Amino acid sequence: MSKKVLCVGQVAYDITLAVEDFPEENKKMRAKEKQECAGGSAFNSAYLLASWNIDTTFIGSVGDDEIQEKIKREAEEVYLRTKLSVCPGRTTTSYILANLKNGTRTIVTDKNLDLIYHDELPEESYDMLVLDSNEVELSLKLLEKYPKAISVIDAGKLCEEVLTLGKHVDYFVCSKDFAEEFTGIPCDSLENIKEAYEKIKSTFSNQVVITLEAMGSFSQEKEDLFVPSISVTPVDSTGAGDIYHGAFAYFLLQEKPLEEVMRYANIAGALSVTKLGSKESQPKLEEVLAKAGDLL
Repeated sequence: MSKKVLCVGQVAYDITLAVEDFPEENKKMRAKEKQECAGGSAFNSAYLLASWNIDTTFIGSVGDDEIQEKIKREAEEVYLRTKLSVCPGRTTTSYILANLKNGTRTIVTDKNLDLIYHDELPEESYDMLVLDSNEVELSLKLLEKYPKAISVIDAGKLCEEVLTLGKHVDYFVCSKDFAEEFTGIPCDSLENIKEAYEKIKSTFSNQVVITLEAMGSFSQEKEDLFVPSISVTPVDSTGAGDIYHGAFAYFLLQEKPLEEVMRYANIAGALSVTKLGSKESQPKLEEVLAKAGDLL
């Protein structure tokens, strides 16, 4: 029987403009390219899992506008099931400037705070829950409903929602930004990363993983697991963390050792920054496996 994943949290509509450099204030500039697609941290992870042939459902909330239909159509492209509460108002939209000069991105999100999931909980059983810091009440209900499911949180930023949900999951996978803000320790050396890890671990008793962008990721089991990333030329880092989490979930489902899970997820995240946008940049499973094979 195939394993089933439920991804819970934010779906947004991404409008990405590729620019040759970060804009100067009170000046005009032209975009080199424009992309529009569904995005959001939990949705991006769900889209990746579905495109890698995992039976995946996304659950979250949207506005009562035309964007919800675009999101549904994109989900259908990869056979991603969706359970969307439709709320009054607009769907959350993210406006992204992708700086082609250095591969960074700047995001301004027009978030509709009234988007809250209000429909019935799904009746199916799931093997894994992948959460972000949105839809906290819904996430807590689902963690209680599916206590045997492996649970993973994308702790991308320091906020009360992450602190609340983070104590209830099996895998607390946090960003470098979260680690530095939570601990006050710059993650710029292995010694500092280990110190930050210990501080986070003392609060969250689950398996902690710190993602370190181009450096790779770090965790501990019986010994330190510092897994370096691969070297790439960055174009746009939009969605890289979400893709890391989706790949992390995928390889956990394959029952790979944690170090291998981190290595594959590093590769997926790194490959994603070589292309523009959050959808078109999602690597194929075959690409990730081939790149991992090249490293052996």
